[in-house]
Amino acid sequence: PARLYAAPGGAAAVPGGGAPLQVLLLDANHTPGAVMFVFSNHLGAVLHTGDFRLHPEHAHIGALPILQGGLSRIFHDNTFC
Repeated sequence: PARLYAAPGGAAAVPGGGAPLQVLLLDANHTPGAVMFVFSNHLGAVLHTGDFRLHPEHAHIGALPILQGGLSRIFHDNTFC
């Protein structure tokens, strides 16, 4: 059985009545196809950066609808910290 399935509005829903989880992928400006993940549900929002290169286009991230309540945590996972 599936543990997650696509739900309307870009969310992932957990079978059995678990809380819906929204997942957003953002360009990481690193290698082609590299992304950062935003996970959001009723408990808050988390940004996982993975390897990324900061770019002026990242300034809009805070204005995204998924982050209207702010970030609960940032997991900064970068090779060259």
